[in-house]
Amino acid sequence: DWWLPSKDELELIYKNQKERLMAESTYKWIWSSSDDGFSYAWGKDLEDGQTTVRFTDEDESSNRGSVWAVRSF
Repeated sequence: DWWLPSKDELELIYKNQKERLMAESTYKWIWSSSDDGFSYAWGKDLEDGQTTVRFTDEDESSNRGSVWAVRSF
């Protein structure tokens, strides 16, 4: 019953929990479960609040980010 939030769910989390996300995330980029093609996924930049798509190549150090698993209760 845990999942990675979609880009829309991540936007809601950001709006309501920005300070917590900033304090507890190792990286200032949070990945979502929403993809945009074969090698791209959406994420949230915690510093400027932008939701953008990024290349998901693991070798790209600029794409390092955190994930936040969510659970309904």
